[in-house]
Amino acid sequence: MELTGFDTHLLSFRVRVWGVREFVDRIAARWPDLLVSVSADQDAGYAPWRSGGIVLGDPEGEVYLVRDEPMRRSQEQSGYVVDAAGESPIALYYHRAATEVAVRVVEEWPTGAEGRPGTDTYPAEVVSGETFAVTLVTAADPAESDFAREVLDLLKDCLRTTR
Repeated sequence: MELTGFDTHLLSFRVRVWGVREFVDRIAARWPDLLVSVSADQDAGYAPWRSGGIVLGDPEGEVYLVRDEPMRRSQEQSGYVVDAAGESPIALYYHRAATEVAVRVVEEWPTGAEGRPGTDTYPAEVVSGETFAVTLVTAADPAESDFAREVLDLLKDCLRTTR
């Protein structure tokens, strides 16, 4: 199954496996029959979540979450789609953003604006080996879906990040 869905990208300083575990635990509080996989290999399968029972990648990894067996079957057939309850499977990827200190411009200059007086500057991010790129995949854009927004807010809280 090829992944489908909406990707939300975050930068977080020093992702710790306990923050990822807290995120999964808090999803499990909402989804008591939560099934988790830590491999993109579909043959690896999903297992019921019991905190500490599944080894999460540390310091880098991927985690796939489905509410229950019916959602897992739906995902196998249709990918990341919103179900009748307004919920969808969740994927989380986290890895080091850089191996050395780097500055990344967040937005590009508008065409032809370079050097003009009064042109606003664009923000930049400084990333290092302690900065992690985190990707959250849900079926819908968090700006348009209450469920996806709740999941994103929960992830930010667990990782202690705002951006």
